[in-house]
Amino acid sequence: TIQQLQATTSTSIQIDQEGSEFADAKKVTVRGSAENVAIAKAQIKQVLEEAVMPGEGEVEERVSCPSTLVGRIIGRGGETIRSLQGGSGAHILVDQNYPEGADSRVVVIKGRPDSVQRAKAMVK
Repeated sequence: TIQQLQATTSTSIQIDQEGSEFADAKKVTVRGSAENVAIAKAQIKQVLEEAVMPGEGEVEERVSCPSTLVGRIIGRGGETIRSLQGGSGAHILVDQNYPEGADSRVVVIKGRPDSVQRAKAMVK
């Protein structure tokens, strides 16, 4: 999504992966012309709003996954998670907010109920 936003708005978008005083907040830096930055900010806001509120008929499930297996779900360069999303039709996100040394991570799966069930089966 970030690459798509950068391409469509002719901007550079960087997300600060360092911790924040707010657990769910990340600093986003958008560079480009003032007009393109404004367009990118509006599109980022829309993406975030859609991510927070599942669409009509959509569900969200959270699945616990051992930390040692998260890399297998994501895959090299995100290849596996993209394949899982394509095969299931659901959006899959590995929650990046976790305590250091945690034994498990949360995998968030969103989409139509049948897509979410298919994704859960593929992830497990």
